[in-house]
Order: sequence, then structure tokens, then C-alpha cells
Amino acid sequence: WDVEPKEWRTRATVEDVATTIQRDAHARGDGAIVLLHTWPRTVAGALRRAIPRLLSAGATFVRIDQLDLPAGLEPIAEPRPPLVAGR
Repeated sequence: WDVEPKEWRTRATVEDVATTIQRDAHARGDGAIVLLHTWPRTVAGALRRAIPRLLSAGATFVRIDQLDLPAGLEPIAEPRPPLVAGR
């Protein structure tokens, strides 16, 4: 990952996390991967703030398996099959 907002810290606020995501993703540029955990209370609110900010700055979002591998690396398995609606 390239961006670690440390949302698990007890003193992290929603705005702290959102700002860190936006700032560090912008600084990293194309292909930035943001590491988030699902359990901290700040995550949902931070994403509600950070995603619109990133979109308005021109960011696009892709799944991790849609990113290109760094030069010299080979995939270790076949890519996931496409998602099927209703499953």
C-alpha cells in the first residue's frame, strides 16, 4: 500500500483520516493503494468525505486486481473471474 491513514489510532478523527487519504493519495499519484481496516469507527465517515474530494480532483477508482503489476513481476494465479449479477 502507498497510503496508510492509521485510522485505527484511538485519537484519529474522521477528518484526520479523510485528509490523510486525500493528501497522501494525491502525493503518490497514479496507482496509489490506500490501506484501510473495516473495524475503526472513522472509516465510513472518512470515505464519505475523501471519495468526493478525490473524484473532484480527477481521481478514478479501480479494484486492486485491475492495477498493472510492477515491471518484472508475474501473476501467481489466474485473475478472478468476472462478477456475475445476482450472485
